[in-house]
Amino acid sequence: MDKIFNLVADREFIGDTWLSFLNDHRIPYDVRLRENLKVWHRGKLIHVFSLFKHLPFGQKRTIEKSVILGNTKLYLQGSRIINSKTNKPEYLIIGTYCEPTESTIRYGERWYIENMFKDMKSNGFQLECTHITKLDRLNTLMGILSIAYVWMIKIGTWVRKMKPERFVKKKHGRPAKSIFRAGLDEFINAIFSFEHVRVYRYLNFLSCT
Repeated sequence: MDKIFNLVADREFIGDTWLSFLNDHRIPYDVRLRENLKVWHRGKLIHVFSLFKHLPFGQKRTIEKSVILGNTKLYLQGSRIINSKTNKPEYLIIGTYCEPTESTIRYGERWYIENMFKDMKSNGFQLECTHITKLDRLNTLMGILSIAYVWMIKIGTWVRKMKPERFVKKKHGRPAKSIFRAGLDEFINAIFSFEHVRVYRYLNFLSCT
């Protein structure tokens, strides 16, 4: 029988009925909590962020004793981070049914998915602008975009190797450009610069995907 290895979700997917269902069916999860939520901890109803407000940036804290959110028992791990979009501090607080010491690491895996969605849409291929509605054509489009996505990643990986200065980390701990965006910009620049050697090199990258 198939088994869910782990479920990760953002702050919109919080609800007592939902989390109780996951607990009752022993489905492992790591869900980000809104920092203004209130939980019962050691007999007191407190804002969840108060458990992490004295942490230095970048450090994690695991709350070893479970808390109660609504009627649901959770374990917590959290840290203080800098939001890369607003450049403002915020809390990353994960509620889990699993071993809490690895919660933020497991939750962090979802950022690969988020980044891919962003690259497919506003950060790159503008997928949301399509007017295609027929399923078979959408399947074809997604297949083409998947190949193009891997292609740009391969170019971006080459750029990072040859020009590492473009990937110096900013204050929020990440480079200004993703590998995908660096690859796409490099390929577009090669085409519009009419540099046939560069274009040929990147076409060779495609032949090896």
